[in-house]
Amino acid sequence: MEQQDAGYDLAEFTQADTIQAEAAYQRIVFEGGQITVARLLQAWSQLDAREALAYEDKVAAQVRMLREASLRLWHLHKDLAQTCRRLKKHRRQLR
Repeated sequence: MEQQDAGYDLAEFTQADTIQAEAAYQRIVFEGGQITVARLLQAWSQLDAREALAYEDKVAAQVRMLREASLRLWHLHKDLAQTCRRLKKHRRQLR
């Protein structure tokens, strides 16, 4: 019986360690999101500064930038949501 409990404890510890490693990775995800938003802001500012650009070209560039940013941020959202679900499940198991 004790050996079975020790195996269960080891499995719980391994799961907790894996979940915490995933949660720690979220810092990198946050930094990626920050870089994406900073680049978008910089590109948007550069676009605003280009007065010689035709209006239609400016709108097309804005659409491309927003599409790219949305895709990158969607991936970040997906990663964050998945980790949040795993942490919530783990929290329920701790109770």
